[in-house]
Amino acid sequence: MISGLSGKIVRNMEGKIEIDVNGVYFTVFVPKRYLRQVSKTGGAVHLYTYLHANREETPELFGFLTEEELGLFELLLSVSGVGPRMALNILSSSATGKLAAAIAQGRPDIIEKAQGVGKKTAMRIVLDLKDKIRTSKKNASLGLEEEGADEEIKEALSALGYRRAAIREAIEKIDPKFTKIGERLKDALKKIK
Repeated sequence: MISGLSGKIVRNMEGKIEIDVNGVYFTVFVPKRYLRQVSKTGGAVHLYTYLHANREETPELFGFLTEEELGLFELLLSVSGVGPRMALNILSSSATGKLAAAIAQGRPDIIEKAQGVGKKTAMRIVLDLKDKIRTSKKNASLGLEEEGADEEIKEALSALGYRRAAIREAIEKIDPKFTKIGERLKDALKKIK
């Protein structure tokens, strides 16, 4: 079992990166929302990993920046009908805290935003994992408040004439320590191109 990798990024491909670990190259699938964070070729990276292997398919390695994200990925895999690619799409759609909050509060609409996830699957995820997600009510509501704040930030930046792609990229780069809408908007304005 490969539970983690530390090395240098050799190549950044669509949805995956190649890491050189002391001369051994690993291809690792990572959530798309932080590909930009780990995309510098030659940059050092440490990933927590999950090795998916079954008889019919080639083994695949999935990597995450935090143990919490890996834990949520593994929980998603425990849901019937959710494979590693769908779980990765779900983690690509929103921050781990927001997803955990959505599950804890029974909000399948947030999970539905992920590519390839329909209403029934989102409902199944919420029903199966609601009791397994250990999120305090304060943290759960905070995650969803950020989600709402980000929607307001999108509207404000759009009104200022910024493109959708630039807005999305700036919001992904907002420092997680900022939780209030004003702070998040200021940070987004600093990072928008």
